[in-house]
Amino acid sequence: MNKLIKEFNEGTRRKTDPRYKKLSRASPCPQPLATDKGKGGGVVKAHALGIQARLGRDLNYKRLWYVRYADDFLIGVIGSYDDCHKVRKKITDFLKESLKMELNLEKTKITHATTDRAKFLGLEIRITPYEKKPVRRVVRGDQSYMIKLNTSPQLLAPLSNILDKLREMGLIKKGNIATS
Repeated sequence: MNKLIKEFNEGTRRKTDPRYKKLSRASPCPQPLATDKGKGGGVVKAHALGIQARLGRDLNYKRLWYVRYADDFLIGVIGSYDDCHKVRKKITDFLKESLKMELNLEKTKITHATTDRAKFLGLEIRITPYEKKPVRRVVRGDQSYMIKLNTSPQLLAPLSNILDKLREMGLIKKGNIATS
């Protein structure tokens, strides 16, 4: 995986979205948002329009990460859908040729982490969608403006699945009451 990461990764950072750049340098919005209170200029307008600071599809920027636990692993890709298929093919070939193992393609899922969830070790993992990212007022010098915060991946534990598993194991009864 480390060799694959070195081959895959490109660029140092994503390019700035030119629309965001133009708005962020503009004077305050003519119709400020309720959260803006007349300050922050075009940054607030950019956030209201859903324009992110960095390009989501920068073809010169790619990243690959992975997490492994025993025989399960999760791979994160910043890149295209085709890139994901190429990575999966390389991993499938490596497992088959070098380790004489088969990758279970039924359990191998390619998802877009902001619109779908990946399952790993009983958890559902997703990235916070842009419109749900928290907003914070930032003060730099004599300027004050609103920014959308970057968030970490979310690890979601589906409670119904956990309760079903506990019921299966005989640890809880109907109505989710612990057995003695």
